[in-house]
Amino acid sequence: MATISESLVNSKQGTIEQNGKTYDVVCSNYGNRIMILISDIDLQKMGTMLLVRRESKGPDSGVSFNVTTLLGKNDPEIHVFGRAIGGHILVPEIQNQSFVLGLGIQHDPDPSLIPILLETLDQLNVWC
Repeated sequence: MATISESLVNSKQGTIEQNGKTYDVVCSNYGNRIMILISDIDLQKMGTMLLVRRESKGPDSGVSFNVTTLLGKNDPEIHVFGRAIGGHILVPEIQNQSFVLGLGIQHDPDPSLIPILLETLDQLNVWC
C-alpha cells in the first residue's frame, strides 16, 4: 500500500476585507498552470473565468497581457483585474507565462481592491 505524504497541487488560501465585503482568495499551482480564485464570500461562486497570458511584442516594445474570457461575462472592468494581476505575478523569472483567474465579485469590480489584492497575492505566492 502506497501513501502520499505531499499534495500534488501547491495551494494557499487567504481572505481580504474591503469596504465591508469579504473575499476568499485561493492560489494553486498545478505544475503547468497557475489558478487564482477570488470570490465574494456572499456570492460563493467562481465567477468569470479568464486566461491571462504574458506576451512579448519584441525586444524594444516591452510586455503586454492578453486577457481572454473563458466562461462568464466578457467585461472590460474584469479584464483590468486580470492585467493588473498578470503584471504583478507574470514576471520573466517564473516559468509559467499564463494563469487562469476566477473573479467572482457580486457587483461592478472596485479598482481600489487591486492594491490590497496584489499584497495578498504576494503572501499567497505559489508560482515562484
